[in-house]
Amino acid sequence: EPEPEPEPEPEPEPEPEPFKLVFAYFTQEPSRFKIDGWIGETPYLLDLKKSEGNGNYARNRIEVGVLYTEVENFMPRRPSLKKADEGDTPILMIESFKVKDIKNEITGGTEKVGTAKIFDYPLRKEPYEISSQTEFSYTPDFMLKFDITKKYSTNSVKITSREIDDPFIIGSMEYQLSNLNFEKRSVQVVRKNNKNDLVIKKTLIAPKPSIIPKEKKRTSIGKNPITEKETSITTLPSIRKNSTTTLQKKDYTTYFGRGSSQQEAYNEAQKQMRGNQIQHSYKFRKTGTTWTCILYAIIKK
Repeated sequence: EPEPEPEPEPEPEPEPEPFKLVFAYFTQEPSRFKIDGWIGETPYLLDLKKSEGNGNYARNRIEVGVLYTEVENFMPRRPSLKKADEGDTPILMIESFKVKDIKNEITGGTEKVGTAKIFDYPLRKEPYEISSQTEFSYTPDFMLKFDITKKYSTNSVKITSREIDDPFIIGSMEYQLSNLNFEKRSVQVVRKNNKNDLVIKKTLIAPKPSIIPKEKKRTSIGKNPITEKETSITTLPSIRKNSTTTLQKKDYTTYFGRGSSQQEAYNEAQKQMRGNQIQHSYKFRKTGTTWTCILYAIIKK
């Protein structure tokens, strides 16, 4: 009898590609709005997403309990929000606004502090508070950043925690996020290769801030004393960090930058400077995992 033909050997499964996606950072998302004074029970809000240049932002008078929407064609020195008509997509509503006298621990006196409880419609989450006492307030949402390096370039993707159910694509790879854990700073990632349908699941953890700041009391230029967090700078360009107390307020302009690191916050603040200005000094504040760079610029001599 003829010998049976040997069964064909199974084809080898494709080698899984290296999982190069990195969870770069995980930080609470700052509010788009900042209190910039009030008249009676009606506050004025700065819209930090509508820059007029020169470090200025659009200023809006916002009535309590009224829906507001985007101005279609924003122009500098004009409001960026308007009262919403029927059919408009709402952006913001102030649910309540209160002004209280708060004791200043340094001077012993009191200062008036305004607090607004707002509903931020793009977030579709619970209302949150913003205060005139803080440079930036924070939303209930979080920002996630992912990096992937290929050869000599790095692709980055930023998404908010409200967008976590939406997949994103880098090259031929499709990524789906789930199981975001705020305390562990972790998220589960399912990666699908759209060329061969190979699927890999992995849990990624965002790094914790590597610099531990120390708190100290400082007096902010032109503002009431506040608590700031400072730390030494090792990677920033060598620029002067001398005091601004010798300058008159009219002689300098203040710029603010935010980021997940001091370098990122400094770069953001520096971009806002005009061509005829140079840095005079800068300092940093840290709230949660977000750094704020306060940069003072003067006219070139």
